[in-house]
Amino acid sequence: MSVTSVAVLVGAAVLSFAAYRNRRERFWIVLGAIFAIGLVLSLIRNGLTTSIQVDIGDAMVFVVGVVAAAEAFGLPRRLAAPLGLGLRSRQWEFDRKLSDLARPLGPLLKGLSLDPGGGGLSGWDSAAVEDGRARLAAIARLKPPDERWRALTTSYLKIYGAYLDSIESSSPGHVSPSLEAMTKAADEELQQLRASYRADADRLAKASIAARLLGKRRD
Repeated sequence: MSVTSVAVLVGAAVLSFAAYRNRRERFWIVLGAIFAIGLVLSLIRNGLTTSIQVDIGDAMVFVVGVVAAAEAFGLPRRLAAPLGLGLRSRQWEFDRKLSDLARPLGPLLKGLSLDPGGGGLSGWDSAAVEDGRARLAAIARLKPPDERWRALTTSYLKIYGAYLDSIESSSPGHVSPSLEAMTKAADEELQQLRASYRADADRLAKASIAARLLGKRRD
């Protein structure tokens, strides 16, 4: 491995870690780790030479590391928009976190029932309700990217909270028409918000450098 390749990878790793320290975006820490690990593996495999030429394998590690990290973890918007790589948004990140927390709640709540003996919730059901409450607390700690997402999050907290309250009451499974309407409205709002950020990402992708290089026309 040439001293030039070492200098390039060390410089890239240092700059990545510095960017993470300033911006606290995980992309940079992951990218820095990729460069550092690639450097160590290359030194173990090839050793160090006094040549000033950049080895093609090291260059490929550099390029692949950048692209892989960008696509896996997303680039900061200022870089992603013009490049067309690693396109993410605060809305996308929030939707992913909200969905991961809320997804188990639907089937979880439908499967709950009172203990046949009339002694209240069974042990399994009690644990499931406890898990549901913990998930709602985690959702409440999320930071929505804007007011529409904040309102939607509040709606889902009320909806799932009401379902859990119903399960713990004397008449589980009863869902009021107003709660059903609220659930339907929240689900429709979620789809609209998703369509909005996906359309924005598609617009940015079509106007990016990558799209122009691939010969894709803008709308």
